[in-house]
Amino acid sequence: MPLTDRLSTFGLGVSAVVNSGATAKLGSEIDLQTVTRDIGNGWPFYALIQIKSVLVGSGASFELRLVSDSTTNLASSPTRHWTSGTIAVSSTTDNVVGRRWFVEFPMDNYERYLGLTITGSGANITAGTIDAFVTPHKFRWAPFVEAVS
Repeated sequence: MPLTDRLSTFGLGVSAVVNSGATAKLGSEIDLQTVTRDIGNGWPFYALIQIKSVLVGSGASFELRLVSDSTTNLASSPTRHWTSGTIAVSSTTDNVVGRRWFVEFPMDNYERYLGLTITGSGANITAGTIDAFVTPHKFRWAPFVEAVS
């Protein structure tokens, strides 16, 4: 995994458990300090979102969203900057370990706090984890097995 720090990480191995019809924040938010339009300061900048362990829930679907908001809970009136679209938990292409999305931050109006949310539908999601962080590097990144002894 590329070098990350707590200021550029939404979370590593964060729980993606969510009830049907509910939206939950995944991990922590990143404080942009000010409202901005160019997160990369003239350079491309990406969010990397990856399924770390398969999400579980019979008949469930989920949608991942990159949002910004004026509050840390990302729930007052979040501005949506990206969405994964609805993904069925039964999907063998999108709900698999290692499935990742590189999201280039669009030139947009961002609120102070940036974060990732998950919305469940159809049934509760009872297990699963996600890694998510920001990075200036999109290419050549590859996951490696953790805790190899």
